[in-house]
Amino acid sequence: MKDFIYKPNNDKADSYKFKEGDSINWSPSFKCMDENFKTLMRLDKAAKKANSFVGRVIRHPMGDGQAFYQVIKESKKACTIRVCVGIGDDWVLPAWGEQCTIPKETVYIFIGRKKH
Repeated sequence: MKDFIYKPNNDKADSYKFKEGDSINWSPSFKCMDENFKTLMRLDKAAKKANSFVGRVIRHPMGDGQAFYQVIKESKKACTIRVCVGIGDDWVLPAWGEQCTIPKETVYIFIGRKKH
């Protein structure tokens, strides 16, 4: 199940470095974010196929976009989720923070899966 855990490619950080007066080339950042997003969706699809909660992605509306979280641990009644960074604005829900445990019922709702 650890194979389903998202690890962002942090190469986009280097594209923010610039000298005063230079313009920023955002293309490397956008490319990195796109690759990270594709990786996250690939992991979600693999976790779904394996019928695993671990690795599933939760999208929650936030600001002008979405906050992305991934289930990283499952217990009988709850799941631990962690925010996924490197795919956009890196929104973090104030109620959930960077990592938290939420009821499994909530995960069912967000991933559109029916309870067994």
